[in-house]
Amino acid sequence: MHNDTPSPAPGDCVLAVGTYTQAMPHVQGRGLGIHLLAFEAATASFRSLQVVSGPINPSYLCAAAGRLYSVSEQERDATLDIYAIEAGATVLRPIGQIATPGAAPCHISVNLVARQLYVSNYGSGELLCYALDAEGLPRGAPQVIARRGAGPRADRQEGPH
Repeated sequence: MHNDTPSPAPGDCVLAVGTYTQAMPHVQGRGLGIHLLAFEAATASFRSLQVVSGPINPSYLCAAAGRLYSVSEQERDATLDIYAIEAGATVLRPIGQIATPGAAPCHISVNLVARQLYVSNYGSGELLCYALDAEGLPRGAPQVIARRGAGPRADRQEGPH
């Protein structure tokens, strides 16, 4: 996770780690949610700062401009969760959640210059493009880009991923 405040020591940083909280075909899902960790380079050790429980399968995270964006990887009822990064990057505070169309979101990225946020859906094969407001929150429905086709492995490439 990027933090503009200089670290107390070279190599020190804060990491946000998403986990699977519910079982899916490819994971057992024993995680607790999003873990905010401090890495201390001098001792090569991690220290827990916060655990955000509640989001389901926050498998992919993206930090940008004081926000942490998370997708809940689920076949149905997936969400995009937004957190403010506060207190010198030691606290995540929930500031928004929106339902996302499609199935099994697996990637998220932000283009700050264009003020856009992108979510890729593995299960249904779409790319979602959200416009971001001045607070870094998605506004309005996303543009949905969907493709058709299949890959050479019929057992797992029946459509675009």
